[in-house]
Amino acid sequence: MRTLFSALLAAALFGLSASPPRAETLDEIYARAKGEGVLSIYGGGPARLYEGWVKEYETRFPGIKVRVTGGYAGGLAPAIDDADGAYTPINVFAIAPAFNTKLVAREDAPRSALDFLKPMFRGKLITAYPNDDDATLFAFQTIVKKYGWKYMDDYMATEPKFIQGHLGVVRSVGAGESLATFDMMLHHTMVEKSEGKPIDVAFPATDAIPIWGQLGAIFKDAPHPNAARLYLQWYMAKEQQARIGTWSARNDVPPPFGLKPILDYNVANDLAEMVTDPAQLSALRKRFESYIGEVKNRGGIR
Repeated sequence: MRTLFSALLAAALFGLSASPPRAETLDEIYARAKGEGVLSIYGGGPARLYEGWVKEYETRFPGIKVRVTGGYAGGLAPAIDDADGAYTPINVFAIAPAFNTKLVAREDAPRSALDFLKPMFRGKLITAYPNDDDATLFAFQTIVKKYGWKYMDDYMATEPKFIQGHLGVVRSVGAGESLATFDMMLHHTMVEKSEGKPIDVAFPATDAIPIWGQLGAIFKDAPHPNAARLYLQWYMAKEQQARIGTWSARNDVPPPFGLKPILDYNVANDLAEMVTDPAQLSALRKRFESYIGEVKNRGGIR
């Protein structure tokens, strides 16, 4: 994944920095996109994550109405994946431990997978289902690679809660229903913290942080290709990338919230190896399901 992501990132950055013989301006693309009048966006996670950007886009480019479909990767990916597809990274996501700062002292914050096994966290841990969410599966698999499957026996002994979707995870920790998690989307934590919520990241001392490049693409047979092209070109501009709340795919945009450049952290960057091996992916889901059971607590995607 590191090699793949670096290659994609280099290609994306080259495309952003190089000047083609006749680069079209946003206004020129808009002139054609306005005639289409509509843009459909399919995005992983709750639709509300995109609503702010959609409102800005519709204001900046009047006459184009945007429809957003949010969902879980397991549901969206089979409907849209194309083996011959091309895509570009649009930002970088990471998963890191988080805790409720009102209920857990900073010296007790869990900074390794083993810390979550302490008695103080019994019955007070939460994650998404690894057998349902591939980002969570990646986080669990990263831990199991280091500590072995015995870790799952020990973790299940803490009586953890599982819920569908990361939105439920951040809400549970922020509200104090759960004390901590190793399955928090790092940008969710930082946004909630910036809004005054009692939540913070517990950066691991030695464990790797799972990361991946979030990818964007325009469907080959998209009914509104100019509106889609306009959206991606607008979204990837430095002005917008400086406000996305996570690491940008552009190297001229500094990390948000005072964070370090993503590769300055100890990271696990092999998500692609897991999700592009169907047999391994299916086996992992089934093995984790044997510990956890089928999805019951549906957190919703809104």
